[in-house]
Amino acid sequence: MAAVFPVSLISLIAILRPRLGGPATAQVATNALPPMLGFGIMLLVMYAAVRPSGVATALGLALAVCVIWSCVLLVLKARGRYG
Repeated sequence: MAAVFPVSLISLIAILRPRLGGPATAQVATNALPPMLGFGIMLLVMYAAVRPSGVATALGLALAVCVIWSCVLLVLKARGRYG
């Protein structure tokens, strides 16, 4: 599951490069890096929580991490510190 986001990002880059050109494709790749960090943190939390807490709790925690990370990125963008 951890390989899904990077592989899909590389596939998107391979599709966009001939259609949009290098600068636009580089911008897409650059803007995808902070969400990829949140995805990695979510996987780490889910992995660490599944054994002691159970599957349902681990999935809930993973969802909470994703939502919190997205909110952090939105707040940073609104303040002009990201994107």
